[in-house]
Amino acid sequence: MANQELKVVGLQATALFCVTTGLLLAALSNQVMADGPKYSSAPLRDRELISNKLLRNKLKLTKDSVARGQSDFASNREALDRYYSKYLFPLMTQTKAIPRVTSDPLGDLDVHRRTLLMDLKATKSADFHAYLLKRVYDAMKFLVEKQSYHPAVRYNAMLILGELNQKEEIRLGLNRSAPDPLRKTLGFLRDQFLKENQLDTLRIAALVGILRHVELDRLREPPNQPLSPAIKLQLVKMLMPLLEKQTAPPNRSVEGHVWMRRRCVEILAALRLTDKSGAVSSAIAGVFDEDGAPADLRRTAAEAIGQIELPPKYAGNPAELAAKVVNLVLEVSSQELDNLDRLQAQTRRYTRPDLAPLDVDERNYDNAARKKREEPESDEDILMTLSRRRLLVTLISVNKGLSGIRSQVGSEANLDDLQQSVDELIGVCSRKPEDASTLYNDLKKEIRVLKSRLAQLENVPENSQQAAVGNEVAEATAP
Repeated sequence: MANQELKVVGLQATALFCVTTGLLLAALSNQVMADGPKYSSAPLRDRELISNKLLRNKLKLTKDSVARGQSDFASNREALDRYYSKYLFPLMTQTKAIPRVTSDPLGDLDVHRRTLLMDLKATKSADFHAYLLKRVYDAMKFLVEKQSYHPAVRYNAMLILGELNQKEEIRLGLNRSAPDPLRKTLGFLRDQFLKENQLDTLRIAALVGILRHVELDRLREPPNQPLSPAIKLQLVKMLMPLLEKQTAPPNRSVEGHVWMRRRCVEILAALRLTDKSGAVSSAIAGVFDEDGAPADLRRTAAEAIGQIELPPKYAGNPAELAAKVVNLVLEVSSQELDNLDRLQAQTRRYTRPDLAPLDVDERNYDNAARKKREEPESDEDILMTLSRRRLLVTLISVNKGLSGIRSQVGSEANLDDLQQSVDELIGVCSRKPEDASTLYNDLKKEIRVLKSRLAQLENVPENSQQAAVGNEVAEATAP
């Protein structure tokens, strides 16, 4: 097991999961103000449990005790049934405030989801895990398929399904291992994505879950078997039409369509199929040939290129693909340089001239330096940090793409120089500058070098293999 790879995959999945969840649940929960009455909810029939907070807390304590292995599972089965089936699961379908329980049931969905998943991940009782896994799977599957429930309820349930594991992650000790996602949920996620007239919110949640399954698949170790080639081909067939559809369909925002296409790119790259026809790799690289393709989509494609085989179009001339990938850096850096240029002007306008230096001893200097570090960041510092981070995200993706290209074609001077320039820019963006002028000048210097190397790369003829083919043709046709 590559523990570092597991950590990276986990951090990426967590970041995507949290951002997606927060944005969409916030948007969906606001719908209840306008159209909440048309949605149904599961009945909360256990009135004693709803009205008695002490009883609810007692059941929670029992549940926690069983999960930690401190109390017997079998003798507490009835209490567990009551807590989950008669309280928590129905509560996760509500759209209106419930006195003495919640004032914002849709806003609480994120908390309920994290609680359920933590109950599964942290338990030390195998019996409790098996019991809860089946209960959660059945309950969330029902919520997703219940069309009369609020979209936020169904979306939250779909996210939970994508996070379920048949074997939880082991974080500590000699037997550390990645989680093994619950296999049967992948088929359900795929079917829900393909369902005719499906809500885009549910398709988005399905993509999040599918991406998690695929990314964790390569970390599986015996006896956990990886996804079969047949299942991977089914996913390719499902995702390719969406990736190749450049225009958003009716009732879908442009931003939402781009987001979904980016997830398609990530999933297709993570599948790591043997792409003999080149269809998948060509579709991913084709993003760079689209007119007006958003930078975010191209950034995702750049990173994916680091994981896939070279498309047939670029097999003889990888420098052409490398140039398209690196041009994304020039585009994004140009925007950030404009931002920094404006920031320089504001700083010069509002910052008073430096006072003459004072004679201070080393101890006072150290105290002043420490005090400066402890001061809250200025507006200039915050804006510089944002510029550095935005550019750094693109640079890292492009760096991964270049690494993938170079790994397949071997060491070539022009490609090596190009990656060195990208590495230098990453170094600039990783260091905290003294001021906006310093950052601006450092970036401009490295970008000038990158442009020069990119110009050399674009003027290089196709590789020696094509030249050799040309020579063979010439020899064959010679009299």
